[in-house]
Amino acid sequence: DLETAIQITLEKNTALNVAKLEVDKSEEKLREASSGLFPNIDASGQYQRYIEKPVIFLPSGSPFGDVLEIGSNNSYFGAISASIPVFSLGLYNGIGIAAKNVELNSANLRFAEVSTIGDVKKVFYSVLLARELKDVIIQSLQNAMEQLENVTRLNKQGVVSDYELLRSELQVENLRPQVIQAENDYEIAKENLKVIIGLKSEQKINISGELDFNEQPSISEEQLFD
Repeated sequence: DLETAIQITLEKNTALNVAKLEVDKSEEKLREASSGLFPNIDASGQYQRYIEKPVIFLPSGSPFGDVLEIGSNNSYFGAISASIPVFSLGLYNGIGIAAKNVELNSANLRFAEVSTIGDVKKVFYSVLLARELKDVIIQSLQNAMEQLENVTRLNKQGVVSDYELLRSELQVENLRPQVIQAENDYEIAKENLKVIIGLKSEQKINISGELDFNEQPSISEEQLFD
């Protein structure tokens, strides 16, 4: 039905999916630009292992001996630094541009959804119309065939002329290609519907719903601009 067609369109339509990706990408750009306002913390560390300790050679007779070892076998060093931007005009300009881009892509997505849903409705109703026309022509052919049977029977009885019989036969034969055309038009309309809602051509669909010709209430000028 129409609601299911719209739901599938919102999930599978290629143009809508592209518009959604553009919104996601612009939101990621905004988060990336905003990350410049966050504190920046850096940490570093260093470790050294001495195979032999550094030594100092002392004068002879020193109470510490001729060679004095200093330091230790292992050396450790660590540092942590933190920074936060106080003011950056370029940073705030970048955040503003990214935020506007999010608004623009979100508006484009809403426009694409409204436009696509409108197209789906038009195509869906064209499918219903094609189905109604097909059913009407098929019913006309069935009526013509029944009429031909009656005329044939009456012609054999001598009640109806050969001219009436020929006219009934022509009416049936003229309706046969119209039935084929109507059936083809209905299948083409369904294919168009599958394309716009994002289904593959090999997928089978059954159309449910009826054309509704109920008159809609008119909108006054005050309501339109309210």
